[in-house]
Amino acid sequence: MSYALTADPSPHHESWPVGVVLLAMWLLAGCAREVDALTARPESPLPPTAQAFRFPTPTFTPPIAATPQAAPATLSVTLMVAPTPETTTPDPQTTPYRFAVLNSDLAVAYPASVPGDRFTVHYDPESPPAMALDELVPLVSQILTHHEQMLGVTLDGQFDVYVAGTLFAAPDQALRGHSFSRLRYFQIVVDNSSASAVQRYIVAHELTHLFAWNTFGVPSSVMLSEGLAVYAGLDSVGDELLSLHDFCAAYAQQGALPHVSEGLAYQGHIRNLEHYYAAGCFVQFLIERYGAEAFSRLYPTGDFVGVYGQTLANLEAEWLAETAARPILTQLAPTELLVAVTKTKAAYLDLLAKFEGRPEQMAAYRRLDALWSAVLSGKIPANNLDEEGAEHE
Repeated sequence: MSYALTADPSPHHESWPVGVVLLAMWLLAGCAREVDALTARPESPLPPTAQAFRFPTPTFTPPIAATPQAAPATLSVTLMVAPTPETTTPDPQTTPYRFAVLNSDLAVAYPASVPGDRFTVHYDPESPPAMALDELVPLVSQILTHHEQMLGVTLDGQFDVYVAGTLFAAPDQALRGHSFSRLRYFQIVVDNSSASAVQRYIVAHELTHLFAWNTFGVPSSVMLSEGLAVYAGLDSVGDELLSLHDFCAAYAQQGALPHVSEGLAYQGHIRNLEHYYAAGCFVQFLIERYGAEAFSRLYPTGDFVGVYGQTLANLEAEWLAETAARPILTQLAPTELLVAVTKTKAAYLDLLAKFEGRPEQMAAYRRLDALWSAVLSGKIPANNLDEEGAEHE
């Protein structure tokens, strides 16, 4: 706003003193500025929250809306008062399930380590194994001693054990271990404590692969490799799990024992348990009848005739007949065992196909672990396995 002072030429007006005129002008200008300031003053400025505030990393707990409306993907939040520690509680963030790495960037994925006398255990401190390391390291040493005594050979040199505290990432969720024997290391999922005989068996199974490769030589067949790992692994656990003799006798009496000469699939115990156990039974038959030294010559050559003087087909026929006639020493109904194995495997695979580690999935996984342990111990659970599997849909 501007003001102009002009001389009035009319003779009818009196002349104002200059000081009075200037005082009047000053007062008018000041009042005008005050009026402008009052009328033009905006509301208290809003904080810069017209921008989108994106979740899920809020620094406060948003208030619950007064009217139930679906929250949009991007929320705009207007804060009139800054939240205070007394009135704001951060949302607890659920730690995402951290799938383990299989055979990739091992130094990065398993940065922590504990040395043993003949091996080193590596693990991820953010997903530590369920079995305490002060139990796991002695367990590996005990299994190694067991294998050397059982098979009559000594493993020279050092090796490495990579221990995952969670399941392997897709597509290997159903695997509990894998041995890279030529490179002298193996990986295992240890998501149960030492109280689990199945967990200790998995450690022994994978160690057997590395042990045999670096003592007997490169295996001539998957059947012999897996069969020895099952046989030696279960033998190291003792009678806590169902014996190979009883398992295979139950399957043989039902006409369901696989023939090891038929090129069976070995894609993990959860997928092909009966194949693994059949191979283990056959290797047990060979070692118990002909000794470990003869088997050590068969392992890298596959020369059944040269080592045993018989073909694989003839030896298999003898083994099948002997197994079918073997009495089952535990109180076990063969039909119930077959049904329990089949349904538990199906429930596992159904769950793992969609597994993301959500709390409800973890609860179902733990229930299945308990069922699996019971089945492999020869203690068929009384609850309905169909219902257990249905919970995983």
